[in-house]
Amino acid sequence: MAHAGEVAEAIPESISGHVPREGSEASTTRSQRPHMAVVPLPFAGFRHADGLIKGVAVLLPEVCSEPDRNLLFRAINHWLDDEDDDGHLSGELWARGQARTWTVRHEPGIDRPRSLHFERWADPSRRWATVTPTVLDRYPDALWRGSSARRARGHAQAVTLIGQACEAIGLTVPRRVEVRADAPVEGAQPVRRHPTFHNGARPGARPSVHAVIEFDEPVAGPVMIGRGRYLGQGLCTPLGESR
Repeated sequence: MAHAGEVAEAIPESISGHVPREGSEASTTRSQRPHMAVVPLPFAGFRHADGLIKGVAVLLPEVCSEPDRNLLFRAINHWLDDEDDDGHLSGELWARGQARTWTVRHEPGIDRPRSLHFERWADPSRRWATVTPTVLDRYPDALWRGSSARRARGHAQAVTLIGQACEAIGLTVPRRVEVRADAPVEGAQPVRRHPTFHNGARPGARPSVHAVIEFDEPVAGPVMIGRGRYLGQGLCTPLGESR
């Protein structure tokens, strides 16, 4: 975002995710349309996967103007030109919900692992599993505690919310959804290991779940569902047997 501001007078909605607030030129409000997502790509879904983040993808919405795409490329190139004394691109990475940062560096010379190949996240599949938990739009009834009747009701509500999250990104309602707290693929982390997700200025944490989602027909990725999908939450991987 900072580098986009260096190469353009105004940052478009498809990149910033914000639009001018009605009646005010100085403030903005959240966009209701798809916009740029920044997604960490972990090594997960394979045998012996360790879950380490191997790189980051910057994704634009499918409907995006050519000038907006060109602006993003210019911003990235501006960033790439901003090397340190050792000839490396570096920056500070802040972890949501954690009071610490990491310094990240761009290493263009290394071989790209499978986690950084586009088709690894985009291959059509009927079955998908979350690698990072999806954040639900609202709280279901008891999911993991309470009576069996309350847990069953909470799971049914979570299944409905995940179906609605799929519809929100243009997919069909899944034929089957399995809601779980543990990681559905090797290398992914269970829900409890992820920082609590807070949405905007609203107080309180948002509920998160892992899921295995099955559609009637194969769908192509990348697939990211739920709140927080523009920041890497709800990232899904195609499951091998149906790819």
